[in-house]
Amino acid sequence: MPAVDILQIKKNLKTSRFGQAIHFEPSIDSTNNWALSGIDFGAKCGEVFLTDFQTRGHGRQDRVWESTKGKNILMSLIDEAPRDSGKIFQLTLVAGVAFQEALASLFPSLDIQLKWPNDLLVYPEREKQVERVKGKKLAGILCEKHSSRPTAVIGVGINVNSTEKDFSEPVGGLAASLTLQIGSPVNREEVISACLNAYEKWRKEYDRFGLNPIRTAWLEKTDMMGKKVRVIEGEKIVEGTVNDLDKDGFLVVDGKKVISGDVIIL
Repeated sequence: MPAVDILQIKKNLKTSRFGQAIHFEPSIDSTNNWALSGIDFGAKCGEVFLTDFQTRGHGRQDRVWESTKGKNILMSLIDEAPRDSGKIFQLTLVAGVAFQEALASLFPSLDIQLKWPNDLLVYPEREKQVERVKGKKLAGILCEKHSSRPTAVIGVGINVNSTEKDFSEPVGGLAASLTLQIGSPVNREEVISACLNAYEKWRKEYDRFGLNPIRTAWLEKTDMMGKKVRVIEGEKIVEGTVNDLDKDGFLVVDGKKVISGDVIIL
């Protein structure tokens, strides 16, 4: 597939900040690393970093993020970090709400749901009514704060045009792509523009009203409430029922706040 067309992305942008400057490299170690380094050399909030291939793409806890060259979206954007450094995680929720909204607007036939803390899952329509069907991972978000500046980098990997043969054996049963769901190739530039437009919208909401509208939207875009989950935090494993997303953005399981760890829907 051809490289990402920056002019086409900008043609569909309605933003005043995010995406006004877009950097592209055919291959890079990690767009998050690239963006974090860019901050040291003067890159500003709103700048976007894109690549067609990552040699060291990673998600939370340094898990490898698989992506075949030229098929998917590998993007990081620079944003202001919340004044309270303890709230940096909330930008993950802002991004999740924004990207889910963007994808749902472009592909209304798909059932795309948020999974705490940083994933977007898709439930194929033909399987939606099957008992205990589990969603497959469509996208993952990784938010990282710059080590010495009041800025953050929000990275996202979205499986757009991957086919079944592009996923390794363990990943294939857990991952999905837009093209696998709708049965035809997807324009990456259109998806990128929609995601940036939505992120700017929801970031403004966050700046004006705090987490509350984000929390409300997040709860509307997830099917985790009332589901049984397994929470893995180091050697500690707990199972319970999801009750809520609290006012700070943490998951509540059996009345107890989950601050970190892997959450597996059972």
